[in-house]
Amino acid sequence: MSLTFTLSDHTSVLSADFYPPIELNSNSIYGLGLLGFYSYNSIFNVDEKNNVFSYRRNNKTPLIKYHIPPGVYEIDEIQNTILQAIKSDVKGGNIKDNTVEEDVQALFSLRANNNTLKCEIRSKYIIDFSEEYSIGRLLGFHETILEPNKIHESTLPVDIMKVRIVRIDCSITSGAYLNGESSHTLFEFDINVEPGYKLSKEPQNIIYMPVGPSKRQSIDNITLRILDDSGDLIDFRGEKLEVFEEPVFDNSLVSLHEHSYKPYGSPSYKNSDEIRIPVHFQDLILDINDSYIYIEGTFKPSDVTKSCYLANNALAFLFDEIRFEMGGEQAVVVRKPGITTAMKLKVSYSRMHERALTTCGWGLSESKQDIFDPTSHIFSGKLPLKYLMGFAEDYTKGILNVKQELILIIARSFQNCYMGEVDAQLEITKIEWKIRHVMPDDRVKLKLLSRLNKGHKRIKIPYRKWELYELPTLRETSSDVWAIKTTTSLEKPRYIIIGFQPIDYSDNKAKDATKFIHADINSIRLYLNATVYPYERWNLDFSRKLYAAAYYAYENFQSSYYGKEMNEPMMDFGEFLNDPLFVIDCSHQADAMKSSTVDIKLEFDTRKNKFPENTKVYALILHDTCLQYNTLDGTVQIGSVF
Repeated sequence: MSLTFTLSDHTSVLSADFYPPIELNSNSIYGLGLLGFYSYNSIFNVDEKNNVFSYRRNNKTPLIKYHIPPGVYEIDEIQNTILQAIKSDVKGGNIKDNTVEEDVQALFSLRANNNTLKCEIRSKYIIDFSEEYSIGRLLGFHETILEPNKIHESTLPVDIMKVRIVRIDCSITSGAYLNGESSHTLFEFDINVEPGYKLSKEPQNIIYMPVGPSKRQSIDNITLRILDDSGDLIDFRGEKLEVFEEPVFDNSLVSLHEHSYKPYGSPSYKNSDEIRIPVHFQDLILDINDSYIYIEGTFKPSDVTKSCYLANNALAFLFDEIRFEMGGEQAVVVRKPGITTAMKLKVSYSRMHERALTTCGWGLSESKQDIFDPTSHIFSGKLPLKYLMGFAEDYTKGILNVKQELILIIARSFQNCYMGEVDAQLEITKIEWKIRHVMPDDRVKLKLLSRLNKGHKRIKIPYRKWELYELPTLRETSSDVWAIKTTTSLEKPRYIIIGFQPIDYSDNKAKDATKFIHADINSIRLYLNATVYPYERWNLDFSRKLYAAAYYAYENFQSSYYGKEMNEPMMDFGEFLNDPLFVIDCSHQADAMKSSTVDIKLEFDTRKNKFPENTKVYALILHDTCLQYNTLDGTVQIGSVF
């Protein structure tokens, strides 16, 4: 049984009664999860419980109380509001004071100390924070009285955000714990929108909490309480709250079938051969994002009594270059796919993806040869295009009415594809490009045709290219500078992933070509014209495990590049020592940078007298680009500005 509930009201307690009750099977286990929460951020940080500001001219004069209007305030807005109130009292005669207009700013000042996160107050009058409902607690002050004409720093940090976390409690769920005690928490999330904006949360992965007690026979009521991080009900000021959502049934697609496209002619799949796989049917909507290259082949060690096995990322190392063309124009070029995918995968994926990546040839080792059958000597696997190129990863929509072609250059040598004590014979026997055909229903077809007839014939595709560059060897000095390229402002770099590798790691069956070394690096700096990234040097020392700055940059790639709320790096801090990749985030650039050509240079420093001998450098540049194609005639423009 599966049910969806929608609860909606204008209070923080939402309740629904069911009659007759929803019957449950006592022998079954039920769970309840949050599909969505929708409201507006109308939460005041100043309300009727903390809006009193009390002051007096001296100990002989009566106390004056001012009630700050409830609302959302920053520190400077609180100061201006209080200052205006005092100013009005002075002008209105409530306070006998000879202060002239020019000196009114000296009556009261309030500012936040960004270093201590505390608040500093100076006033000409006595301030009393001991009154009930005082604003002092928000400003970080205990119940105290502040003497005049002195600078007072708050005891606690400023508590300007009254509510940081929204917690949804459900009356029928169990299994959650709060501070070691059992609770009814169904879901919680932080508030990440400004006041007045729509506050919505749709969990990417729904967490189902058990419905309790375990032998519950029926459900006659569900009550939800919307709480803050202190466990108090949140006052949304009468804004409508909606929790859960009715399910939406999508019948817009008639079929979504996978079709195989084979290479042109009768390819032999020999070393350095060029394989072309065209898609001539232009009246189709193709899902390139989920397409993949299917590969079959044979692997025969020269001596079966000795160790010899498919290496990590073996399928990608089968090729020296992969190109993707649209409308006869080259949209993507992937050089050295084995190295490119290894570098991109290690910063983008987490350990949760390792099982899914096995069919791509990732994670293979002497003890793990899942894609290889030693009896028949046959291996098979797939290379998803989103694993190989930014175009397929970034553009998730279908492509309509344009010719497409995939060009594969077989590797000149297969020695990076296996490891062991002896040589082996490796042959490719089959390559196919498998693409899903998207068939919309008549209603959606008419909508698409209508848009085309109205002039929406050009479709713009922004995406991020992955370009691999290689420095054959570092000079045997303590520092080196690598002028990588000069590029246009349109293809400005956003991220650069850097890996160091001994020269003998390539085409060597005794070495893993997907592994990298730290090369005793002290710092790496990127220059885009005169702008430098990172701003401060890292000052790394791998011999003493002082490489937290480099790991932090690696760890935060996922949140910066993909916008993830939580980073899930593939390598932990200890593993990073033996297989480091250095990530430089240059995604934030001044407008002047965007309107000119860009010279890209890397500067390397080592703590030693010189870099390790015969060390090469790979730099994977991830940069913005775009194309647009005409759905009527199939023409494509690369790098068109929009």
